[in-house]
Amino acid sequence: LEDLNILTSLNSFTELIDAPFSHNENLYFLDRSGKISVFNPISSEILWELDINDTILSYLFSNDGYLILMTFNEILILSNNGNIINSYLHNKEIPITIFNIQEYIYLVSEEGISKLNIKDKKEESFYKNKFTGNLEIYFQEQNIYLKDDKSLFLIK
Repeated sequence: LEDLNILTSLNSFTELIDAPFSHNENLYFLDRSGKISVFNPISSEILWELDINDTILSYLFSNDGYLILMTFNEILILSNNGNIINSYLHNKEIPITIFNIQEYIYLVSEEGISKLNIKDKKEESFYKNKFTGNLEIYFQEQNIYLKDDKSLFLIK
């Protein structure tokens, strides 16, 4: 983290969301404050950086190198070179996390689960449910399980 803070053109990274992850031999650093830096450890160069100026609550990373970020108000999709290629404004008061199945992104909030079509920028459906804290998501074959402090839910 010290090396990143020396090299970055953004202000200091202080609260990483997760351990840095690797894609195409590059390391991705995500700071809760909205800073993103992609670093090549072989050349010791930062390939690209972006500050979305919003708190990152959750993220996904696709096999083809797209970074999907969720903030309090928005879902952003970034290309593998740091360009914002799509965005979706959501109206969920307390978003918890996101996950994806095929072309849909599912936004889990305290009120339930929204199935989002990001390409068309619309909510396809909403599954009402009150989730408690500590939500965990498990994928098994064609099934998705969500587990909170009280219950286990199956999504097909």
